[in-house]
Amino acid sequence: MQSDDVKRDSDVEYSGHRRWFHSSYTGSALQGGYEADGKPLYVVAAYIMATFTPGKYGHHLSGACIPYGGEERVCEDFYVLTTHNSPWIYSWEHASNGNVPHNAVRADEGKDSYGEGLYIGRVHHEGSLIPCKVHRSHKCAFFGYHWKEYKAKEYEVLVCTLKSGQAGEGEEGEGQKEVKE
Repeated sequence: MQSDDVKRDSDVEYSGHRRWFHSSYTGSALQGGYEADGKPLYVVAAYIMATFTPGKYGHHLSGACIPYGGEERVCEDFYVLTTHNSPWIYSWEHASNGNVPHNAVRADEGKDSYGEGLYIGRVHHEGSLIPCKVHRSHKCAFFGYHWKEYKAKEYEVLVCTLKSGQAGEGEEGEGQKEVKE
């Protein structure tokens, strides 16, 4: 999120409709899932190899857990997605094989080493619902579990719509279409 369209206000970064708090603050964080024992998991992202990469965080974890390069990496420097004062309604939609809905939420406006944006997703795995990244060109979602990175062809994608009566800058993903291969 280190681009000209991002506004920085103390420990909050804004990119489009997304508000990322730079810390482990979870007061208005978007809960994206849970552990098998019921502990909440929040949608987070951290910079890995200059790419703003989505993952998970819970108070029981030592930092943000980000799937990358075959591993689940723990990052102490991370951002938590928040819904505080947001004019957007967030929900989850089923997708598969690298497809994302037209209003899917990207982690930021940047691109990864493959030249594409990463989307925020979540995966059901062994009784847990795990926030993760969706990588369209790899045709899957990647998630971290027990220190390894796994991939899933079936996943849910975070989507957003503008609350009625709210003025906004346009829906996330405006001009994009669902990609089906």
